[in-house]
Amino acid sequence: MLKVIIMPDSYKGSLSASQVAETIKSAMMQVRPNDSYQTLPVGDGGEGTIENLAAKLELRKRRYSVISSAQKSISVVVYWQQQTAYIQASDVLGLNLVVDDQREPLMYSSAGLGQLVQEVLADGAEKIVIALGGSGTVDGGLGMLSVLGLQLFDSAGAIVSPTPQNFKYVQHVDTGGLKKVIEACQIVGLADVRNPLVGENGASQVFGIQKGLTAAQCIKLDEQLKRIYEMIAPDVLNSKHTGAAGGLGAAIAGPLQGQLITGIDYVLSELTVAEIIGQGDLLIVGEGRLDSQTAEGKVIDGIVSLAKYVNPKLPIIAICGSVSADADISGLTAIFSITPELTSLSQLLANSRDNLFRTAYNIAQLLNV
Repeated sequence: MLKVIIMPDSYKGSLSASQVAETIKSAMMQVRPNDSYQTLPVGDGGEGTIENLAAKLELRKRRYSVISSAQKSISVVVYWQQQTAYIQASDVLGLNLVVDDQREPLMYSSAGLGQLVQEVLADGAEKIVIALGGSGTVDGGLGMLSVLGLQLFDSAGAIVSPTPQNFKYVQHVDTGGLKKVIEACQIVGLADVRNPLVGENGASQVFGIQKGLTAAQCIKLDEQLKRIYEMIAPDVLNSKHTGAAGGLGAAIAGPLQGQLITGIDYVLSELTVAEIIGQGDLLIVGEGRLDSQTAEGKVIDGIVSLAKYVNPKLPIIAICGSVSADADISGLTAIFSITPELTSLSQLLANSRDNLFRTAYNIAQLLNV
């Protein structure tokens, strides 16, 4: 009898981490019913990270009404543990909140997240943990900062609205209004990427196109973010994690004097999974796509690093939505893609559960050989 540990991230756009874990478990139990199975859905700071933490830590929840990045009124959940508030940035600023062909990131702001931070501060938060992944904004967190007290001015001294289309007008900044927030609480950002704020590996140049920018707009925005942050917090321009969530990481680490942590490391620590992995016979991990970014602080990277420390001989199988040719496979015993050949994206998303079930079932059959 094997002790099987199942620790996947979500398959973005189709299955939550919990759904992935339960599908793998169901398939394997049909073939190997006598094995023991433990599911631990996790996240790296992206969508679902806080929800997964809340389920395991039994956090209480409270609803708030805020404005999304596209200026629509939405209701979001914040989870609480004593005076610590847990926020999923993508619930307010998520790329998934706007239809693909209607995305206008130059007009989007992270102001709604600033509004939510204000709300939880008013409710007594002394520490705020923000999962940064999945954002559809690329405003360097300036929208959030403006709500919390930052002021942007043009050459005539008029206040500039904090959306990327207006950044070219910014000539002066005043960060004095942020002092109350800095003194009131500690802010921790959970980053799902290690990218810096600016440069060829920065927030706009790497992630801007998937959020709706053209290549030319990505370069222009990178220049504007660099210019403004040279006035606000030059030390964070090239720091690790500051490019997370379109630059929200920079806003937290710089003007708000907060802390940035690799999301998966934080999650694994909070869930205290080292002992569980240490006693396992087989570890199954997964995410929507295994590619070159996987080794940059993503779920599989964090889990493999921990497993190799606490249980060096533990076999680790990755089941992913798709696998790119440049994927870093070091530390993995085997990799399986659930994607059939010649499958359109719409078909893949619609059939994810069936494809995942079939793959996990076949893996379990292989274990019987």
